[in-house]
Amino acid sequence: MSTFPELETPRLRLRCLVADDAEELLCHWSDPEVMEYLTLDPMRTLAEARDMVDLLGGLFDRGMGIRWGITCKTKGTLLGTCGFHNVRWEHRRGELGYELGKASWRKGIMTEALFAAIGYGFSEMNFHRIEALVTEGNERSRALLVKLGFAFEGLLRDYEFARGRFLGQWCHSLLRSEWGGKKLQKSPKSLA
Repeated sequence: MSTFPELETPRLRLRCLVADDAEELLCHWSDPEVMEYLTLDPMRTLAEARDMVDLLGGLFDRGMGIRWGITCKTKGTLLGTCGFHNVRWEHRRGELGYELGKASWRKGIMTEALFAAIGYGFSEMNFHRIEALVTEGNERSRALLVKLGFAFEGLLRDYEFARGRFLGQWCHSLLRSEWGGKKLQKSPKSLA
Protein backbone atom coordinates (compact mmCIF):
# COMPACT_ATOMS: atom_id res chain seq x y z
CA MET A 1 0.00 0.00 0.00
CA SER A 2 1.75 3.13 -1.12
CA THR A 3 -1.20 5.51 -1.51
CA PHE A 4 -3.44 6.29 1.44
CA PRO A 5 -6.74 4.49 0.79
CA GLU A 6 -10.01 6.39 0.97
CA LEU A 7 -13.17 4.46 1.77
CA GLU A 8 -16.77 5.37 1.01
CA THR A 9 -20.02 4.20 2.54
CA PRO A 10 -23.57 5.34 1.77
CA ARG A 11 -23.18 8.46 3.96
CA LEU A 12 -19.49 8.71 4.79
CA ARG A 13 -16.07 9.25 3.32
CA LEU A 14 -13.09 7.95 5.28
CA ARG A 15 -10.00 9.91 4.32
CA CYS A 16 -6.49 10.79 5.43
CA LEU A 17 -6.17 13.18 8.36
CA VAL A 18 -4.54 16.49 7.47
CA ALA A 19 -3.11 19.35 9.53
CA ASP A 20 -6.22 21.48 8.94
CA ASP A 21 -8.29 18.87 10.81
CA ALA A 22 -6.69 19.74 14.15
CA GLU A 23 -9.06 22.59 14.99
CA GLU A 24 -12.19 20.57 14.31
CA LEU A 25 -10.83 17.52 16.12
CA LEU A 26 -9.90 19.66 19.11
CA CYS A 27 -13.64 20.28 19.57
CA HIS A 28 -14.12 16.51 19.93
CA TRP A 29 -10.92 15.75 21.81
CA SER A 30 -11.50 18.49 24.38
CA ASP A 31 -15.03 17.29 25.22
CA PRO A 32 -14.97 15.39 28.55
CA GLU A 33 -17.90 13.19 27.44
CA VAL A 34 -16.16 12.14 24.22
CA MET A 35 -12.91 11.46 26.09
CA GLU A 36 -14.49 9.85 29.16
CA TYR A 37 -13.43 6.29 28.33
CA LEU A 38 -10.31 7.05 26.30
CA THR A 39 -6.94 6.76 27.98
CA LEU A 40 -6.00 10.34 27.11
CA ASP A 41 -6.89 13.43 29.07
CA PRO A 42 -9.20 15.85 27.24
CA MET A 43 -7.02 18.15 25.16
CA ARG A 44 -6.75 21.83 25.99
CA THR A 45 -4.74 23.35 23.19
CA LEU A 46 -4.60 23.39 19.42
CA ALA A 47 -0.93 22.35 19.68
CA GLU A 48 -1.97 19.12 21.44
CA ALA A 49 -4.52 18.41 18.69
CA ARG A 50 -1.94 19.12 15.98
CA ASP A 51 0.51 16.72 17.61
CA MET A 52 -2.18 14.01 17.73
CA VAL A 53 -3.15 14.58 14.08
CA ASP A 54 0.54 14.25 13.15
CA LEU A 55 0.86 11.04 15.17
CA LEU A 56 -2.31 9.44 13.78
CA GLY A 57 -1.72 10.71 10.26
CA GLY A 58 1.81 9.29 10.28
CA LEU A 59 0.79 5.72 11.16
CA PHE A 60 0.26 4.84 7.51
CA ASP A 61 3.54 6.34 6.28
CA ARG A 62 5.47 4.49 8.99
CA GLY A 63 3.73 1.16 8.24
CA MET A 64 2.35 1.03 11.78
CA GLY A 65 -1.38 1.23 11.04
CA ILE A 66 -3.91 3.61 9.58
CA ARG A 67 -6.29 6.24 10.94
CA TRP A 68 -9.08 7.69 8.84
CA GLY A 69 -10.94 10.93 9.35
CA ILE A 70 -14.66 10.15 9.21
CA THR A 71 -16.45 12.79 7.15
CA CYS A 72 -20.01 13.37 6.03
CA LYS A 73 -20.08 12.92 2.23
CA THR A 74 -22.64 15.67 1.65
CA LYS A 75 -21.27 18.33 4.01
CA GLY A 76 -17.60 17.36 4.30
CA THR A 77 -17.84 17.77 8.09
CA LEU A 78 -15.26 15.85 10.12
CA LEU A 79 -17.21 13.68 12.57
CA GLY A 80 -14.45 11.64 14.22
CA THR A 81 -11.72 9.13 13.43
CA CYS A 82 -11.21 5.38 13.24
CA GLY A 83 -8.55 2.94 12.21
CA PHE A 84 -5.92 0.44 13.25
CA HIS A 85 -2.90 0.81 15.51
CA ASN A 86 -0.65 -1.62 17.39
CA VAL A 87 -0.43 -3.56 14.13
CA ARG A 88 1.62 -6.72 14.30
CA TRP A 89 2.19 -7.65 10.68
CA GLU A 90 3.98 -10.89 11.54
CA HIS A 91 0.88 -12.07 13.40
CA ARG A 92 -1.58 -10.53 10.90
CA ARG A 93 -3.45 -8.57 13.55
CA GLY A 94 -4.24 -5.00 14.46
CA GLU A 95 -6.11 -3.11 17.15
CA LEU A 96 -9.19 -1.11 16.22
CA GLY A 97 -9.59 2.38 17.66
CA TYR A 98 -12.24 5.04 17.17
CA GLU A 99 -13.95 8.10 18.57
CA LEU A 100 -16.82 10.28 17.44
CA GLY A 101 -17.92 13.82 18.23
CA LYS A 102 -20.95 13.95 20.50
CA ALA A 103 -23.21 15.59 17.87
CA SER A 104 -22.87 12.42 15.78
CA TRP A 105 -23.73 9.89 18.49
CA ARG A 106 -26.66 7.48 18.08
CA LYS A 107 -26.99 7.91 14.31
CA GLY A 108 -25.27 4.69 13.22
CA ILE A 109 -22.25 6.62 11.96
CA MET A 110 -19.59 4.64 13.77
CA THR A 111 -21.24 1.34 12.83
CA GLU A 112 -21.10 2.38 9.18
CA ALA A 113 -17.51 3.65 9.40
CA LEU A 114 -16.19 0.62 11.27
CA PHE A 115 -17.94 -1.76 8.91
CA ALA A 116 -15.90 -0.24 6.06
CA ALA A 117 -12.68 -0.14 8.09
CA ILE A 118 -13.00 -3.75 9.24
CA GLY A 119 -13.67 -4.92 5.71
CA TYR A 120 -10.55 -3.09 4.58
CA GLY A 121 -8.53 -4.60 7.43
CA PHE A 122 -9.40 -8.12 6.40
CA SER A 123 -9.32 -7.70 2.63
CA GLU A 124 -6.46 -5.24 2.06
CA MET A 125 -4.34 -5.36 5.22
CA ASN A 126 -4.61 -9.15 5.28
CA PHE A 127 -5.52 -9.30 8.97
CA HIS A 128 -6.45 -12.63 10.46
CA ARG A 129 -7.55 -11.04 13.75
CA ILE A 130 -8.79 -7.59 14.71
CA GLU A 131 -8.73 -6.68 18.38
CA ALA A 132 -10.51 -3.91 20.23
CA LEU A 133 -9.89 -2.84 23.80
CA VAL A 134 -12.67 -0.95 25.55
CA THR A 135 -12.22 0.78 28.89
CA GLU A 136 -14.23 -1.04 31.54
CA GLY A 137 -17.63 0.64 31.89
CA ASN A 138 -17.98 1.86 28.30
CA GLU A 139 -21.14 -0.10 27.53
CA ARG A 140 -21.96 1.81 24.31
CA SER A 141 -18.62 0.91 22.74
CA ARG A 142 -18.93 -2.68 23.87
CA ALA A 143 -22.44 -2.93 22.36
CA LEU A 144 -21.12 -1.51 19.07
CA LEU A 145 -18.44 -4.18 18.87
CA VAL A 146 -20.91 -6.97 19.64
CA LYS A 147 -23.21 -5.61 16.91
CA LEU A 148 -20.27 -5.84 14.48
CA GLY A 149 -19.66 -9.48 15.44
CA PHE A 150 -16.77 -9.13 17.91
CA ALA A 151 -16.43 -11.78 20.63
CA PHE A 152 -15.82 -10.72 24.22
CA GLU A 153 -12.65 -12.41 25.46
CA GLY A 154 -12.46 -11.07 28.99
CA LEU A 155 -11.25 -8.29 31.24
CA LEU A 156 -7.61 -7.20 31.20
CA ARG A 157 -7.37 -6.07 34.80
CA ASP A 158 -5.55 -2.79 35.51
CA TYR A 159 -4.23 -2.90 31.94
CA GLU A 160 -3.73 0.83 31.28
CA PHE A 161 -2.47 3.58 33.57
CA ALA A 162 -4.27 6.79 32.63
CA ARG A 163 -5.45 9.90 34.39
CA GLY A 164 -3.65 8.89 37.56
CA ARG A 165 -5.15 5.42 37.95
CA PHE A 166 -5.16 1.92 36.51
CA LEU A 167 -8.02 1.07 34.17
CA GLY A 168 -9.33 -2.32 33.19
CA GLN A 169 -9.85 -3.01 29.49
CA TRP A 170 -12.48 -5.33 28.02
CA CYS A 171 -10.83 -7.33 25.26
CA HIS A 172 -12.81 -8.15 22.10
CA SER A 173 -11.75 -9.81 18.87
CA LEU A 174 -13.05 -10.61 15.43
CA LEU A 175 -11.47 -13.23 13.18
CA ARG A 176 -11.49 -13.12 9.39
CA SER A 177 -13.44 -16.41 9.32
CA GLU A 178 -16.16 -14.80 11.45
CA TRP A 179 -16.48 -11.75 9.18
CA GLY A 180 -16.81 -13.33 5.74
CA GLY A 181 -18.66 -10.76 3.60
CA LYS A 182 -21.18 -9.58 6.16
CA LYS A 183 -23.50 -6.76 5.23
CA LEU A 184 -24.99 -4.04 7.40
CA GLN A 185 -28.33 -5.29 8.66
CA LYS A 186 -30.33 -2.08 8.41
CA SER A 187 -30.21 1.04 6.35
CA PRO A 188 -28.32 3.97 7.84
CA LYS A 189 -30.14 6.82 9.54
CA SER A 190 -29.96 10.34 8.19
CA LEU A 191 -27.02 12.51 9.21
CA ALA A 192 -29.33 15.47 9.70
